[in-house]
Amino acid sequence: MIIRERHVLVGTDDAPARLMVLWVGATQVALLDLLDAASRPQLMASTAVEAAIVAETWTVDVNPIEVSRAVGRVLSKKEIEVRDELWKLIEPLVTNVPAIFDPVQRGRLISVRVGETKRSRNTIKDKLDRYWRGGMRIAALIPDFAARGPRGSLPALPGGKKRGRPAGPNGEPHVDVTIAIQKAFQRAVDAERKVAKNRFTPQGAYKRFTDIECMMAEEDPDTGEITYVPKPEYRDLPAPSYRQFKWWFDGTNQKERVGRRQKGDALWDKDHRATLDTSAAQTWGPGSRFQIDATILEVALLSRHRAGDIIGKPVLYVVIDVWSRYIVGFYLGLTNASWAGAAMALANCLESKDELLGRHGYDPSKFAWESRHLSAALLADGGELKSHRGDVLASEFNCTVETAAPHRADWKGIVEQRFNMTNVRIGPYAPGHVDISYRGRGAEDYRFSARLTLDDLTEILIGLFLEYNNHHELKNLDLDADVDAARVPKVPLDLWRYGLRTRGEPKSYDHNFFRFAMMASAEVSVTPSGIEFRGRFYSCPELVASGLPAKARDGRRKVTISWDDRIVGEVYWHNPKSPTGYYVCRLTTKSRNAAEQDRSFWELDDADDRRKGEARDRKHDKRGDRSALTHRIEEVVKRAEEAFADGPKRDDGERVRDLRGKRRAEREDDAATEAPPLHDPAPVRSGSHLRLVRTDDEPSAPDYSEVGLHDFEDDDDD
Repeated sequence: MIIRERHVLVGTDDAPARLMVLWVGATQVALLDLLDAASRPQLMASTAVEAAIVAETWTVDVNPIEVSRAVGRVLSKKEIEVRDELWKLIEPLVTNVPAIFDPVQRGRLISVRVGETKRSRNTIKDKLDRYWRGGMRIAALIPDFAARGPRGSLPALPGGKKRGRPAGPNGEPHVDVTIAIQKAFQRAVDAERKVAKNRFTPQGAYKRFTDIECMMAEEDPDTGEITYVPKPEYRDLPAPSYRQFKWWFDGTNQKERVGRRQKGDALWDKDHRATLDTSAAQTWGPGSRFQIDATILEVALLSRHRAGDIIGKPVLYVVIDVWSRYIVGFYLGLTNASWAGAAMALANCLESKDELLGRHGYDPSKFAWESRHLSAALLADGGELKSHRGDVLASEFNCTVETAAPHRADWKGIVEQRFNMTNVRIGPYAPGHVDISYRGRGAEDYRFSARLTLDDLTEILIGLFLEYNNHHELKNLDLDADVDAARVPKVPLDLWRYGLRTRGEPKSYDHNFFRFAMMASAEVSVTPSGIEFRGRFYSCPELVASGLPAKARDGRRKVTISWDDRIVGEVYWHNPKSPTGYYVCRLTTKSRNAAEQDRSFWELDDADDRRKGEARDRKHDKRGDRSALTHRIEEVVKRAEEAFADGPKRDDGERVRDLRGKRRAEREDDAATEAPPLHDPAPVRSGSHLRLVRTDDEPSAPDYSEVGLHDFEDDDDD
């Protein structure tokens, strides 16, 4: 292949290289390494270059030169003057080939040119390099004024000359912003940032500059009084103006520098990033990617089950199709942002919307909500689905989970905007909405004006979602070429329907199977009373027929179940013999909470914790009674010991002889006091006790002589 000037020889991945061809001679070629900014032209044998090209060590790029900055615009007079001056400076050198490419001869030629032009050696070498690297075009010498450093970074001019606008109309002097002053600016900004923190302002930094950097303390030698006077450099000239400070502040990008230190890179990128792309850039049609996110709605609600009780603000999950902006599912409840709420929102994507509309008072024949699908990719927060449930979505439902970085809500910009719309639309109509004046002095507590229940708010949200899906005009949406050519309205429902016709329908799954797959699961024990889970027992006919409870009498058996924390009444026994993959096991009557089947595990766990706390409090409160009882028992025992010691002294053999006769005699002696005659009953007064008499042929009364103190202690299990 023939190589020419301005061609570039490109290396391989293993040996990267970019060598520009500056000159081609009969036996030599001049090359310049473009990857090394410090390199200079070198001569190489033509045969070696040809061999490298044949061996495919190098390939030839015949059109590597970028478009010149002069193309498409008219050069200014100053640019033309500088370009022509620089070309005049190096023209005698670049035309002296091949001598200019030999390092020794090039050095001599530059020395001669320095003597002729009185320009520095480095200046000539720099302009030669610009000319060669710019494709050996005169246009490469056009000055790039925009690249001569940011605003605010220029050093002071020699001779005391000042940059910027001239003195004002009254001849007020102005100070030039030198490098020393710029360093003082920077010190003032850094100090203000540390002191003001999130309340930093450029005005505060400038005030610190004028008060601290421009002033110095001076002590009166006679009185010792401290006064602050301008520093020597500012006594004849005023301090730089705020306009000059702001020129430096903006030009050196101090706003970003300070902002990143205050907020951190993540929050700064979220709020101040350049928006160079759209969420729909990598989607091909409906169902290619969904976005899901949760927010707390600013509305206080009342309980559905206990009239008048305030239950706080609900959590709303919304799932939206990126390509069409169609809302495909949602979940409104009191569950905090977690996998459970996200799973319910995704399950709602697969639910029949006709049934949903019917449950909340909407006529399905009048309102269209046509989505019953799951996407190929799902963008969510890291917390909800960054677990094995994300693996379930990928393995069971072919849905790739993409997680947004922390503090980067802008990555889910589409669904975030729907939250803004929802709060704005609900606010004027919903009692209990958080007003902007909340927490202000004299402001009404928004919770006391709550009137809506969860069902009421769900009905309102469904209406908002239907209005958005069916009628909202997406004015700023960029359409694909075929969609624009078909004149499809920029309405989510119309885009969704067009996408289904032209790009295919997303995949769909059974709603109940999806719920089951997304539930939490664990391995639990089977006892003779059924499946034991969280202190409760569950069973079903299939479990009994399997014989597992009966076999559990010889030792517990293990099974796998899934459960929904919101439903105590049933768990789901994994069994491949079932067509659905599970059997529903319900709470048995053996469980203490069998009457609470409609409650959630969260509620029952809270109730258990509350009962344990109350038991601890009662045990604490009755410590005095327990102590009094202990002292009373000890007193009785002591009194009995003293009475025995004062009694007649007999040997142990005599004391245990004829126990049955002694017992009978004791019983006869007690008969008169234990049971008065029935023919002459004493009048029964309030507080008296009725005693029953046991006949001789009845079993003897129990002997309490061996009862110990430990028998009176509480049993913690009761």
